[in-house]
Amino acid sequence: MKTSFFRVLDVDMKLSLIYNVEALLGKVVDDLMKKSGISYELKGTSTLILQKPLRLSEKLALENELAPYGLQLVNSHTKSLVDNIKTEVNAYLSKENAADSGTLSEHLAQTLGYSYAHLSQTFRNNNHSTIEHFVILKRIDLAKKFMVSGKYNLTEIAYRLGFSNVSHLSRQFKKETGLTPSQFMRILETRMMASQG
Repeated sequence: MKTSFFRVLDVDMKLSLIYNVEALLGKVVDDLMKKSGISYELKGTSTLILQKPLRLSEKLALENELAPYGLQLVNSHTKSLVDNIKTEVNAYLSKENAADSGTLSEHLAQTLGYSYAHLSQTFRNNNHSTIEHFVILKRIDLAKKFMVSGKYNLTEIAYRLGFSNVSHLSRQFKKETGLTPSQFMRILETRMMASQG
């Protein structure tokens, strides 16, 4: 569950507002669908199964209603599912100590409402890559960001991203980037010094 914080400042007081993004968007979509007279069933967190096909005019009207909220219709169920897989992978990896929150395959199956085998096959057929390789690339990107930030050492980065140890992180990092984490940091430091001097 994603929770966001919104802060309202007044002259005499501060008020912090906590809201659930999924619940908020669910309410917006539900209200818009009811307003448009469209019957639907929710599948997973972002797929609507319509009770009957939309006419072109209904579809255009719905697109116009969704646009102010930053929402859009996706014509292909498969593309939508692949996009949802990517979104959920990013959400899973961005959790504090993702490795402690269960397996990614369980998370994807539970959140998206399909078996992991189905999700994996759909992803592979449309991305020419596996979910596992996508996860590795995302973990390496996050490792780079953590190294650049300087907030964590390699042991902490490996743990946060679910690598079994620093050696595992280093092997994956080198396989995907051609550099070890130490080489990456040296290049980064050299570039920073060159830009300052």
